[in-house]
Amino acid sequence: MMGIYACVNEKNDVMYIGSSNLNITSLEWNHRNYWRNKGWYESKFRKALADQGENWKFVWIQEPRSISRRQCEIEEGALIRWLKPTWNKDSYPFESSVREGRMDAV
Repeated sequence: MMGIYACVNEKNDVMYIGSSNLNITSLEWNHRNYWRNKGWYESKFRKALADQGENWKFVWIQEPRSISRRQCEIEEGALIRWLKPTWNKDSYPFESSVREGRMDAV
């Protein structure tokens, strides 16, 4: 089960888009508390979330469903390119996963 989520600010502007197999509460906790887990890093989004995102909320854009990680990242990339969130640096998450060895190419 994979879903695509957004982090939105008080005006409902999309600040970040991601995909996950976690529930929304867990993935929000992970982003807000990354520093508690050894080996996790502070991305620009996580820094912004800590600095100015106290009232930002995490919502599903696409509810989790039975879909491959590959298909989910392809759809995530399309949403990133369409909505142009402030803190996404990568518009092609599937290609990045292939390049970084997290997934095989199609």
